[in-house]
Amino acid sequence: MASYAEIGLARSLTYLADSQAAISNNIANATTHSYKRKTPVAQMRQNEFDTMLGSSLPTITYSEATDFSAGSQRAGGKMNLALGDGQFLRVQNGHGTFYTRRGELIVNSEGELSTPGGDRYLGIAGLPVKVGGASELRIERNGAVFGTVDKEDVQLGQLGVFQRPANSDFRPIGRSLYHDRANRDLVPELAPDVRQGYVEESNVDVLRELVQMIGVQRSFGAATRAMSILDQIQESYVSSMNR
Repeated sequence: MASYAEIGLARSLTYLADSQAAISNNIANATTHSYKRKTPVAQMRQNEFDTMLGSSLPTITYSEATDFSAGSQRAGGKMNLALGDGQFLRVQNGHGTFYTRRGELIVNSEGELSTPGGDRYLGIAGLPVKVGGASELRIERNGAVFGTVDKEDVQLGQLGVFQRPANSDFRPIGRSLYHDRANRDLVPELAPDVRQGYVEESNVDVLRELVQMIGVQRSFGAATRAMSILDQIQESYVSSMNR
């Protein structure tokens, strides 16, 4: 049977390997618009030896949190938009309804505002924002969508902008989309801050990620050496017992 020390070191190595993967993923997405970095979280967890030994023997297990801090904004194209801190747009695809801060708009074949990946942007009422064949699309700071139809400037719809609650359980599912696991009907943002012509960068600081990667590598090496020393101690103990 493996000792508590062996189990603890093995789980520590697993945690460090998962942490390295998260850091590598952050670096790989450093240039992805509106990407939110993942932060490794070490959680204390009791193991199966608790009952046997009658004492608390915590070990480390890996979990992951999302850093929702806003990235910097830079000038982009006319069909780009950036949002205020903590604000999200609601989108819909064949798999359900999700939230995103990535504002890269196109007009799909149905005349709806959509992401390049096919996710349709939803309005306040939860319906796709239709712009038809309107030209000169303009989006106000409050999310109102205007366009030119028959040489007249008319309002075509209103993008739904929502504030992520502080205690929300937003989980990333890829492509800068987030799923609210609580499936709550979020209240629309009272003061939307939609900036047309701007792009939000990722909030990844590559230098910080590299420093963390070096720290994880050193910790992994130390845990590996500790595992080797433990093996030597056990071998020496067994040898002495067999004399």
